[in-house]
Amino acid sequence: MPVVALASTLDSADVPVLVLVTPRFSAPVTVNVVALVSTNATWLVMAIFLAIVLGGTPLGAPVVGWVADRFGPRWALGVAAASGFAAAVVGIRYLVKYRQLRVFIDAGRVRFSIGDGDAVV
Repeated sequence: MPVVALASTLDSADVPVLVLVTPRFSAPVTVNVVALVSTNATWLVMAIFLAIVLGGTPLGAPVVGWVADRFGPRWALGVAAASGFAAAVVGIRYLVKYRQLRVFIDAGRVRFSIGDGDAVV
């Protein structure tokens, strides 16, 4: 989305590329949510996950619509992208403060550690 907001022109040939690339970002998130939860709580966690994802639409859509009406569609895409970056910053800050997230380089690879110090990725 940030690329589209910063692009000077967007041809109709670029739209299929955006449609094909977008699901590649949401599918791994869903797989990770399901994989990291016990079997008994999978449906509960997925229900909460979808409530958060889909519940943000009634809050964000009027704001982005107002920005699109007032300043144009390019600014609306920029505001939508900025809200995603802001959510990522809030999530990372939470992990650093409450879950002791640490990032380090081991043998040339970036590794993440949460809590007790075991490398998870």
